[in-house]
Amino acid sequence: SSWRLGTTLPQVSPNASSMNGRPASRKPGQARGVKRDIEKLWEVINQQQAVIERQHQEIERIQRMVEPMSDVLKRYTDQAERRMYKKMDKQSSDQIKTNTRIDNALAA
Repeated sequence: SSWRLGTTLPQVSPNASSMNGRPASRKPGQARGVKRDIEKLWEVINQQQAVIERQHQEIERIQRMVEPMSDVLKRYTDQAERRMYKKMDKQSSDQIKTNTRIDNALAA
């Protein structure tokens, strides 16, 4: 199954057998060294999993902190946008009046 943020990874046992349920065949002297290497790798994987979970919790905490600020900034930018549109409408209206006066003066 795939892992997604917000879910916990299953703890993996360093004593787990190979994919087919049987240990892979090796020379007797190699087994101990390979097993030790695999145990170290699983330890690192589990440590990294814990780091990822802590980072995920920290990200969620920061998102909760930033959310109210985001709402305030959105309201502010919405207000600023409305003010700008209002100003542009007034300038456009004033320009139309000025143009109409000029047209009337030229026509007379």
